[in-house]
Amino acid sequence: MASLAQMHRSGPHFKTRPPRQPLGGKPFAKGVVLKTLIKKPKKPNSANRKCVLVRLSTGKEMVAYVPGIGHNLQEHNIVLCRVGRSQDLPVHPTEIRTLISLSSAVEQLNTTNVLANYTTEAGYM
Repeated sequence: MASLAQMHRSGPHFKTRPPRQPLGGKPFAKGVVLKTLIKKPKKPNSANRKCVLVRLSTGKEMVAYVPGIGHNLQEHNIVLCRVGRSQDLPVHPTEIRTLISLSSAVEQLNTTNVLANYTTEAGYM
């Protein structure tokens, strides 16, 4: 027990709590897909929403929503999770967006970016 003089010198002591966010307060986190799930939305909506169970690099496991029409996520795929929210799903406020693989990134760059096609054809890259 500290004396009154010691408490006066050092001030009050508060315990620090670890962050409760699944991403640990960071905007993005890498994760590994453990299982693909299909969840149903909240009351007025009706559909099947695609979700995945992810083990994040922070060590936590969480369910994340996969936006868009269709996906090719399987078990053991590496994904990038970002903070977001699906309005009608009872999942953690996080979305999965990108598959981290060099081949898909290069393929997407070559098919969607006109400037990338121009530079590879011209031989500048």
